Amino acid sequence: MNKGNNLVMVTSASPGVGKSFVTSNMAVVLANAGKKVLLIDTDLRKGRIHKAFGLSNKTGLSEYLAQQDITQPAIHRGVIENLDVICRGKNVTHSSESLMGERFKHMLDTVKGQYDIVVIDTASILAITGSAIIGKYVGTSLLIAYYGVNTVKDIELSLKCFKQNGIEITGVILNGIDAKSDDYNYVYEH
Repeated sequence: MNKGNNLVMVTSASPGVGKSFVTSNMAVVLANAGKKVLLIDTDLRKGRIHKAFGLSNKTGLSEYLAQQDITQPAIHRGVIENLDVICRGKNVTHSSESLMGERFKHMLDTVKGQYDIVVIDTASILAITGSAIIGKYVGTSLLIAYYGVNTVKDIELSLKCFKQNGIEITGVILNGIDAKSDDYNYVYEH
């Protein structure tokens, strides 16, 4: 993780690869390790972090970004010890425009001083440009790919998309590997 920037973005090569599952679990593990963590769902169209934790999605990030009279996003505090969550709120059709605004950048600047780690769950890079926007603000960018679903071409295209936007992917997480399969043993041994 980047020592000068505690914002961690998690994105994926395509939808449906377990990105939000991995992101939620990463936030829980960090919180259980004693880090003060904020998890933000920035997938303003299809985000599901609220479902993972059984939280209300009535107000969230989308309402904060759309309404000037709201001074801060609705934060669900103490979801578990050391973990707070900002849900996406209502669906937004033009989510990239919302994330490009000064309010989003200001919010990130504010919360990164209040938490040890801010984990940002984004939409898939190949689905919308939100990840490319958010990637400019973060210190660590992680890409999720699903074994047997995402092709090498998907991953290369995702990495190219980030590179064109001046964003370096810090790591790739390969999800969906069956530890009992012969393929897993081959990958593990090499």
